Amino acid sequence: QIAPVGMVLLGILLRGGLGGGGAGGKGDGLPPGQALGYAALFGSGLGYSCLGVVYDRLVATEDPAPSHGTIMLHAGRIGLWASSLYQMGWTLPRWQQLVAAPLAASGASPAGALAAFALFGAVYVAHTFAQGVVQRAEGALAVGLVSAVRSAVVAIAAALLFCSPAAPWQCLTPRTAASAAVVTLGGVTWVLSGRAAAGKRKAE
Repeated sequence: QIAPVGMVLLGILLRGGLGGGGAGGKGDGLPPGQALGYAALFGSGLGYSCLGVVYDRLVATEDPAPSHGTIMLHAGRIGLWASSLYQMGWTLPRWQQLVAAPLAASGASPAGALAAFALFGAVYVAHTFAQGVVQRAEGALAVGLVSAVRSAVVAIAAALLFCSPAAPWQCLTPRTAASAAVVTLGGVTWVLSGRAAAGKRKAE
C-alpha cells in the first residue's frame, strides 16, 4: 500500500506548488499577503497529523484502552478552552473590525450567522466522531489519506458551486484539477489494495 500513499503525496505537492505557480493566474505564484495563511494551514495539517499519531499511541499503550467517547470528551474540553482563550484574546478586542463590520457589509443578520455557526458545530461534531471511528479501526495513516481525499472533493465541489469571474480563486486550474485527480486516485487505490489484502488474509 506504499504506492497509493505516494500518489496522494504527489497530488498534495501538485496542489501546493510543485513546479511553481498558484491558482490565481497572474504571476502564477504565491499571492501577496497570503504567506501567513498558508503557514497556518500547514500548521493545522501538521497538528491534525500529530493528533492522529497520539490517538494511535494512546489506544495502543493504555490498558484498558479508553473508549472513543472518552477521548472525544477530553479532546473537546481542550478545544473549548483553547478556542475560548483565542476568542477572548484576539476576537473580542477586535469585535467591530472582525465581526460587526463584515456582518453589516454582507447584509446577513446576527440570527442567520448564529444559525450557520450552530449548523457548522453540529456537522463538525458528526465529522469528528466519524473520523475517530475510522482512526480507531484503520489508524492514523488511513485518516490522513481520507483527509487528503476530502480536500480534493472540497476543491471540486467549490469550483462547481462557486467558480465565477467574481471569485476566480474558487475555480479549478489545470494544476489543481490534476492534484484532485491524483489524490482521489490514490485514495481509491488505497481502499482497493486494502480490500485485496484483507481478502488474501481470509483465504490464508
